Amino acid sequence: MTRDWIALFLEAMLAERGAAANTISAYARDLRDYLAFLAARGLSPQTVTTAGIEAYLADLELRGLSRATRARRLASLRQLHRFAMGEGLRPDDPAVLLRGPGRPRRLPRALDREQVARLLQAARQPAADGAETPRRRRDRLRATCIVELLYAT
Repeated sequence: MTRDWIALFLEAMLAERGAAANTISAYARDLRDYLAFLAARGLSPQTVTTAGIEAYLADLELRGLSRATRARRLASLRQLHRFAMGEGLRPDDPAVLLRGPGRPRRLPRALDREQVARLLQAARQPAADGAETPRRRRDRLRATCIVELLYAT
């Protein structure tokens, strides 16, 4: 019955969503791996719980799959379980509350010396109208200090 679900799901993806051949192929590959994992543990998509899906995701990480691959596999099985619930093949969706591996946090790009010099020069510039008041001087010094402090941290 599980294989029938997968076939129905893939047909629906093709017919209802107009999914590309590569997308269908990726779903099929991802779901075959998911089914093999479940079968090795005496489970199926009909009986798996959220904990079972979490175990699958942990196994993917142990196998060294990238974050992007793990996220795609989770998306595939989420789609399968959403489809199964929508078609009345199971009463709930065990994948609905799962969070994906997320994207790695990237460091921000640092300013180069020339950019910092231009930023400091702009902060040090007196008012365009040439009227240097104590308040404007204080604001200019304050802006310079802020830029220096931000650059140093």
